[in-house]
Amino acid sequence: MSDLERVKEKLPNISEDVLRLSGLTGNGTETYPNDPRNGTNRIKGKSGKVNKFNAVKMSESDYQQTIIEYAQLRGWRVAHVRNVRIQRANGTYYYESPVQGDQGLPDLILGRNGEVIFIEVKSDTGKLSDDQKKWIDALAGRVYLARPSNWDIIKIILE
Repeated sequence: MSDLERVKEKLPNISEDVLRLSGLTGNGTETYPNDPRNGTNRIKGKSGKVNKFNAVKMSESDYQQTIIEYAQLRGWRVAHVRNVRIQRANGTYYYESPVQGDQGLPDLILGRNGEVIFIEVKSDTGKLSDDQKKWIDALAGRVYLARPSNWDIIKIILE
């Protein structure tokens, strides 16, 4: 059974907008329309605040850590390339990702039982860069866009 079929079976009332924005249909690079939410459960961020879509606000780093921990509990191996802080000679800092090749690699690389998937983590209002969109296109159907508002979908994909 495909990820899309599993999600539709477990969340029969899920909107096509949420499926598309999660990367299960379409190319996953679209932005949210006014309110595609369908009343699915939300997870709490550190702030516990609720945004205009009735989803709990959560930083990308908090949400990413939640995904990593959940995936590991489900038996996935998880890799994330961290940015490093580099100090210039003048004392200022900049951040760089120590990856050779094309920029925009998805945040998480997950593998289990011969299956490999990629997850790009964004806040509910975060936007994809052009380089991230190119990776999503290049990895054709194996990249999921994870936002706090689509946690139910991510949990099903990681089952």
